[in-house]
Order: sequence, then C-alpha cells, then structure tokens
Amino acid sequence: MFFFKKDIIIWGIVLLAVVIALIVLLRIAGSGKEMHQGVATILNAI
Repeated sequence: MFFFKKDIIIWGIVLLAVVIALIVLLRIAGSGKEMHQGVATILNAI
C-alpha cells in the first residue's frame, strides 16, 4: 500500500511537470488558439 501511494505521488509529479512543460512550450511557440487546442487534446487523451 505504501509503495502504491508513493508511486501515485511520483506519477503525479511527472504528469504535472509534463503539463507545465507543454504549456510553457506552447506559450513560447505563440498563439493562444494553439495552446487552447493543445489543452483540449490533452484533456481528451485523459
């Protein structure tokens, strides 16, 4: 149970880092429309 909980925390941190990285990259890349589309795609994938 402890390992399971630890795993969830690690995956949560990894997912958070990936999402932040994607948002930063999209913001650097430019348009707000692209960013919104990217977020929608990520949400649909989940």
